[in-house]
Amino acid sequence: MINRFCANEIEKILDCKILDNKVIFFEKIDSTNLEAKRKAKQGLIVIADKQDAGRGSHGRVWKSEGHVGIYMTFALTNDITTDLVFSVPILVSLCVAKTIERTLDVPVKIKWPNDILLNGRKLCGILAEADFANGKLKSLVVGIGINVNQENFLEEIEGKATSLRRETGTMIDRNVLAAEVLNEIDRTLVSFFEKKSISNLINDYNAHLVHYDCNIDIVKGEQRQTVHSKGIDEKGRLIAIDNKGKVINIAYGEVSVRGNGIYGE
Repeated sequence: MINRFCANEIEKILDCKILDNKVIFFEKIDSTNLEAKRKAKQGLIVIADKQDAGRGSHGRVWKSEGHVGIYMTFALTNDITTDLVFSVPILVSLCVAKTIERTLDVPVKIKWPNDILLNGRKLCGILAEADFANGKLKSLVVGIGINVNQENFLEEIEGKATSLRRETGTMIDRNVLAAEVLNEIDRTLVSFFEKKSISNLINDYNAHLVHYDCNIDIVKGEQRQTVHSKGIDEKGRLIAIDNKGKVINIAYGEVSVRGNGIYGE
């Protein structure tokens, strides 16, 4: 029988140096990202069983029903400079992918910059939000939403989303998975803060990229451009080659990525 999702069970497994080994846990909250921003301090972890106002990228709603998903956010307030902000969600997506692969033996992929896919459908979303004051970075909060034991999805996302239970046929212990994801993130952050770079993660990230060395469509507003995806650079930007052979670097927030094997936007 799977344990109840709760702070005590998660904390038994945590072994962090940068992130806290104590979590702030809610049975229900508006949003873990909002709470993390309200209480932002280095290493803070907020986890909820249910969110009433969960959010995804580009202002989308993230349905966060109780008893089935993992909704958690951590905060960083130290040693993050503006030029490193985008590196963190890239790092986090790789940590989530590797943890799920290691613990559940399923072939997880990443859609740039930080969506986690399983069999071409979205399994996890990551939302990073930076808070600036007087031109300086005050805090960075990174939210992680994982579809764990969901069996059904809303009609509008039924063909685009999946869960670990759907793909494995088994109930997953959310306490264990949440803690192992956080431990992996913490280990990777230790190295990241030492190097001030994700250069050592590039090959691993590109190996997980669902559209590596593939033609994809870059969509910006009403414009669509077909390019050849070649992975990421040391700043987490997508490297692509346009139809004239020119290498371009695409920054997060500029575009949406679409292509074969990737769920629809």
